[in-house]
Amino acid sequence: MDLSQQVVSDQLKKKIYDDLADAVIAALERQQILTDDAAESAQFILRRVEKATTLQDLTQALRELSSRWDIYTNVFLDLKKQDLIGKVERELQQLTSKNQ
Repeated sequence: MDLSQQVVSDQLKKKIYDDLADAVIAALERQQILTDDAAESAQFILRRVEKATTLQDLTQALRELSSRWDIYTNVFLDLKKQDLIGKVERELQQLTSKNQ
């Protein structure tokens, strides 16, 4: 199965929403983003992230979000890191099972 077409779980989406909320709250507290920009980014999240059904859709939405509002960059990078870790673990598992 093409991993980019993997369906996004409700658990992953909840984690992403929690991370996005934490990022915007921290940015507002540090005055790194204006309230209007936070509201605009929230609308973007509702339009794009909510509609994401595959890992590829979610990754693309977070890439666009973080390119418009850099306060979300770590959320995007964390998703990419988790995806990469998952790929490496699957490859190691395949190699291990072939060598047994």
